[in-house]
Amino acid sequence: MGADGTTASGRLEGQVAIVTGGASGIGAEVVRRFAAEGARQVVVGLPEEEARATALVDEHPDAYKDIRQVMADQADLVVRSFADELVDIQADRDLGIANVFEENGGFLGKGLFLKGASKTVRMLTLRDEEIDEPFFLRRFRRALSVRTRINPNVAYRLINAESEGLPGLIVDRYGDYLVAQIRHPALEEKKPQIISALRALYEGGIRGIFERSDFESTPEYRLNRHSGVLWGEVPEETTVWVDGIAYLIRFKTGQKTGLFLDQQASRAKARQLIRTYHLEGQPASDLLCYTGGFSFT
Repeated sequence: MGADGTTASGRLEGQVAIVTGGASGIGAEVVRRFAAEGARQVVVGLPEEEARATALVDEHPDAYKDIRQVMADQADLVVRSFADELVDIQADRDLGIANVFEENGGFLGKGLFLKGASKTVRMLTLRDEEIDEPFFLRRFRRALSVRTRINPNVAYRLINAESEGLPGLIVDRYGDYLVAQIRHPALEEKKPQIISALRALYEGGIRGIFERSDFESTPEYRLNRHSGVLWGEVPEETTVWVDGIAYLIRFKTGQKTGLFLDQQASRAKARQLIRTYHLEGQPASDLLCYTGGFSFT
């Protein structure tokens, strides 16, 4: 039970928070409530609040982990430039799932946290929910419902990172097989849940999942290259039909995840233009092609 008599659930146990303006008023109450729920905290305030903050620490030692007085007129603006320092004080780990709060203590959501990255946090959800297998399965099902409505083929991009609210994750389907690419270090720890959710999504409709995180370009900060079978059995290659054309997919040696699936609409448009202007059978150059999709169109 908290000091004010409210019942604490402990739902913030093991979590950390940075509270601006936490030496008085609403901010101080936020700190007390967070402490009652088990959170460890850093409080940032203005210089003139030092005496008040010190008194609060003496009064509620369990509520405040540390005090950092920021020498500025607008503390909430300076906090951004002190982000690395505050993370050093507060975070137990350099990466993982982070809770995100606004300056007055309101919960904003959860995201992928990576200290030192150009984007410290990439948002996953605006809800207070666990980032576990059911979470990924809900996102996968929502994405699949859209794909099945607009794409009759068995080859399509199921997950396109931020488009599905899953930054750092790409998943393509090629018939009986899935190819995944992970582009954020915090997601690497979630591989077991991602794999289980994908298997549950297709309910026996796939034979294997292959990872192609061996980027040709420079990978994200602290992200290692990986390539190999994540689950099941995956052959060297397979053939898939897309809009009446058969494509050979090489899982281990193909470019990126295997096929430029995002060009399906462009190939359909090229086919329409060829018919509109009666260009069938005319010579043409397919420059910078990979699988020859536009030539076969």
